[in-house]
Amino acid sequence: MERRIKDVKQGTIDAFYEKVAEEFQIPFNNEDRFDCTKIQTASNIREQWCKRFEKEYGEARRWELNMHLCMSGPRVEQYLNDNEVEIERGWICKIS
Repeated sequence: MERRIKDVKQGTIDAFYEKVAEEFQIPFNNEDRFDCTKIQTASNIREQWCKRFEKEYGEARRWELNMHLCMSGPRVEQYLNDNEVEIERGWICKIS
């Protein structure tokens, strides 16, 4: 699979996937779903997600986010610099 890396400076966590699609010039709409097993992020992006999750749901529920990220991704890749995202071609897939 072809891999591509882009610097994604996200405005909000809610718009993360939309911003990634924009940076990689991949069209999508609200009916699209993402195959997160084909996306890797820098560790600072994961840290932002964890802080936001804890703020909204509390530290006691952090295990839920950890379980989701371990099972489904996206994974953290240590070689990526801050705000970088790496994807494999075909990372967006339609789910009916």
